[in-house]
Amino acid sequence: MEARLIDSLIKPKSIKSLKVEKDAAAAAIYGYRAGNGLVLIEIHRRYWKSEFPRLKPYLQNL
Repeated sequence: MEARLIDSLIKPKSIKSLKVEKDAAAAAIYGYRAGNGLVLIEIHRRYWKSEFPRLKPYLQNL
């Protein structure tokens, strides 16, 4: 995925933390869909109301 696309999805200043879970550890916590790993993106509370409406269409496909 290109950096431009990622920047258009989530504004970098709104990201509080990034966490990468790999392999079986992620599947044990988050279910079979995370069997290959996952990336957790935590958004600052003050940006949640502006970020969530933009991300909602992408989250519905999960």
